[in-house]
Amino acid sequence: MIHDFAITENFVIIPDHQVILSLKEMMKGCSPVLYDKDKVSRFGVLPRDAEDDSDIRWIDVPGCFCFHLWNAWEVEEKNEIVVIGSLMTPPDSIFNDCGDGFRSILTQIRLNLDTLTSQKSPICPHLNLEAGQVNRKFLGRKTQYAYLAISQPWPKVSGIAKVNLQSPRHSSSSLQATDPRSHTAQHSSSIAQANTAGSFTFPPNCFGGETMFVPRCQNPEAEEDDGYVLTFMYNESTGRSELLVLDARSRSLQMIASIKIPT
Repeated sequence: MIHDFAITENFVIIPDHQVILSLKEMMKGCSPVLYDKDKVSRFGVLPRDAEDDSDIRWIDVPGCFCFHLWNAWEVEEKNEIVVIGSLMTPPDSIFNDCGDGFRSILTQIRLNLDTLTSQKSPICPHLNLEAGQVNRKFLGRKTQYAYLAISQPWPKVSGIAKVNLQSPRHSSSSLQATDPRSHTAQHSSSIAQANTAGSFTFPPNCFGGETMFVPRCQNPEAEEDDGYVLTFMYNESTGRSELLVLDARSRSLQMIASIKIPT
């Protein structure tokens, strides 16, 4: 199953994961989404000027299911490609009920084009991060920041995180770190432990959705984070929704404006 892909200056990065679609299961009235435990996840690296698939190179990335990829770029001196995505466990968690065991860990995946090997390391092992963006002017190039929804308690979104993608890496064993579940003290503790350059927590009984980064101006010399983070927020107590405009440069992702959505 392929849901998303990434680009760099010269390549298209195509994930081929263990999650598959089964028409047989769908005809039985079951979920058509299955986890094939015998399959090894891999990424295809295809030149952007390729005329067919003969030039694609496949690189195994065991134990990896990224439903979304946020950016990718080339590291010429190492002949590597860096891919940034949210690594989900269990792999079929967004299609099937997984209870409190859901994890979505922002992860750096390095693909070596010489050895056709991979290495992955978590960036924020203490937070479930999904549904976001980088500054799209930097797609395919090295970026410092990503703006992502804090997906806890799953499947709700309790806040927004601005993550420093260039912060020191954790060892791969950190993927088994603290299980983030609550929207209270543990939530705040998780943010404190994460490599966040900023965060915004929704008020009690309020939950949000996907984030979007909007540059403040079109100046090519502007800083990468010179802009705004937009997201919708739903108040479960009042049944009302708002569009929030947050200052992307602020450590607290300070709210600049709130636009109430007509009912």
